[in-house]
Amino acid sequence: MDKEQLYFNINQKDYLPLTYEEMLKAWKIEKADELLLQEYLAELVKDGLIYLSKKHKYISIREKGLKTGRLYTNEKGFGFVKDNESEEEYFIPHKSLKDAQDKDLVLISPVASKSGKNKEGKVEKVIERGTKSFIGQTEYNRGKLIIRPLDNKLFGDYNFTYKGLKKGDKVFVRVTSFPEGRRPGEVEIISLVSQIEEKDLAIEAIIAKYGLIKDFPKEVLAAAESVPDEVSKEEIEDRHDLRELFTVTIDGEDARDFDDAITLEKIDDIYRLGVHIADVSYYVPENSVIDKEAYNRATSVYFPDRVLPMLPVALSNNICSLNEGVPRMAMTAMMDIDTKGKVISYEIFPSVIKSNHRMTYTNVAKILKRHEDESQVAELDLYKPIFEWIDLMADLSDIMTNKRAKRGAVFFDFPEIKIFVDEKGHPVKLDKRVRNKAESIIEEFMLLANETVAEHLYWLGATCIYRVHEEPPYEGITNFNRIGAPYGFNLKQDPSGKVHPREYQNIIDKLENHPMKELLMSLLLRSMSHARYDIRALGHYGLSVIYYCHFTSPIRRYPDLEVHRILKRYLKNQLPDELEKARLNYQAYRSAVQSSDREIAAENAERDVDKIMVVLYMKDYLGESFKGKISGMINSGLFIELDNLAEGFLPYATLPGYYTYFEQEMVVRDGSGKVRFKIGDYLEVTLVKADVLTGHLDFILKEGNEIDQNSRK
Repeated sequence: MDKEQLYFNINQKDYLPLTYEEMLKAWKIEKADELLLQEYLAELVKDGLIYLSKKHKYISIREKGLKTGRLYTNEKGFGFVKDNESEEEYFIPHKSLKDAQDKDLVLISPVASKSGKNKEGKVEKVIERGTKSFIGQTEYNRGKLIIRPLDNKLFGDYNFTYKGLKKGDKVFVRVTSFPEGRRPGEVEIISLVSQIEEKDLAIEAIIAKYGLIKDFPKEVLAAAESVPDEVSKEEIEDRHDLRELFTVTIDGEDARDFDDAITLEKIDDIYRLGVHIADVSYYVPENSVIDKEAYNRATSVYFPDRVLPMLPVALSNNICSLNEGVPRMAMTAMMDIDTKGKVISYEIFPSVIKSNHRMTYTNVAKILKRHEDESQVAELDLYKPIFEWIDLMADLSDIMTNKRAKRGAVFFDFPEIKIFVDEKGHPVKLDKRVRNKAESIIEEFMLLANETVAEHLYWLGATCIYRVHEEPPYEGITNFNRIGAPYGFNLKQDPSGKVHPREYQNIIDKLENHPMKELLMSLLLRSMSHARYDIRALGHYGLSVIYYCHFTSPIRRYPDLEVHRILKRYLKNQLPDELEKARLNYQAYRSAVQSSDREIAAENAERDVDKIMVVLYMKDYLGESFKGKISGMINSGLFIELDNLAEGFLPYATLPGYYTYFEQEMVVRDGSGKVRFKIGDYLEVTLVKADVLTGHLDFILKEGNEIDQNSRK
């Protein structure tokens, strides 16, 4: 009996809770397998997939009524957990945390909510710690020097044995035991903050905070290095040979790995689009050392000065990358599309391709603009023979975009910050990232391939890891309507309380030149569910499709790699029996949960590192004044966003007079009740603090800057 079968047995409806000894008898486990059964049971309990009762019986957590999810706390001492299976969110009051910390994977039991507003839960067990290192500061507690985390989402005191520290010292530590009740935790000092450059220390702390993995184990690197760096003739024989098709890759200038390539031709009124994706699954066998490491990472993580890749560079930048001019293994989705954007036929198969050109978004965008400005292509003579082919790509992309718009897909267009760094990794410029037409073309083609593959697997009845985006929760809709209504914006609900995606797009269109655009767009996004992975086809609300999966980026995302393996299994007609299907579902479920969890960690880490880089850049401007816009407000102060998208905090305590924040109206009033600040107001502020370790900028009002509503632009 393997672990998957054990999990399957415990989750059967007729299963009665058994102890380890009872399992040995009931299932007639051979003597040689007893220790293996113990190991599997311990792993399933550790992963939160089964529960060990006080009577030492093993129970399905579903049967027990328990939920598993990641805990996210805040500085006020309470937190929230989203059930991995149902995505239901549970409020965890401070008294029910049971020594759990921010980002811990926990087992919770639902409890009756006193307020009736939120589902409430209680932590039963910490399955996995989410924070294993942090930056702390030494303080005295009852006459003893202890360490407290600088991150106020982490609770408790920590003892240490390092000598020579004094009050106020900042240190980077590794947790050896966590606080329990009144008992402090224990930490090991890694380094003093003063011994490491602030930027590197801050990024190291973020990597540790989110459980990211920097270096590959030696055995993984060795396995990757042993993979041949060329495609052999024998390997080509078993595949569709597409090397004669005109093929290009289109990526950013700084891309090093290329996992998607495009072919396109038009036959009468039919577009034949080939989306060719690097066949990583050929080089990363299931359960190999490389595969296990890729599963643990689940995604590549991108910082301005470095990348933490999912796969070793020997694979991602070499044999798995669809490099120009060399044969490469691929998984191909070849689709025939009519003039309305409908896929009228398709085929999915393993292939071998050869890229004719490694093109960039910038150059493709210039070629598309040549009719407006011929100087755009003055230095692009190499690509003149394919100018019309690139126009053909744009035509098909426009058809697909219009089709998405008609069915009600949501097109968010947020200003994103782009951080430019020098050769040493230090930020030298902040700017707004602007998407061009070439990026939109590739996005449309990748979306179509993902939809086609997902629907193909669904109707096969195959196991699949879907990318799901569920309908907005009631709380998100009502919160947006509460704040948006005074400005004339309201998400209209049907009689059942649901909101069609087109309602979101209608508001986005109306916000185009509105002074509250950034705030309301942010609230719109926050009102929606977070996209995640699931083995159920629950639909993708934002794209307004029923079937959707990730197929197009197996170099940097683990679910795509799994989808490739599933496709190959069914292409070979290796149809599973009931037990094998249960094993595949179990494996896909674990991958979906792991990938969703690691994706959130990566997004948060990328956001935190961006803040560090912004603060490091702005540190050179301490004492200087800027014109900024109020981008948010809380009980203690205002958030100010500068033109370069750097954001800092302006405390009310630094302003003359008394101020109160009114959350319902999203305004700040002075002592007389007069509105003094609204979102979107412009103020002249002076930068007084840039704390690289915490990623915080602090402003004060520029001397002589009048506090008046006339400051609005």
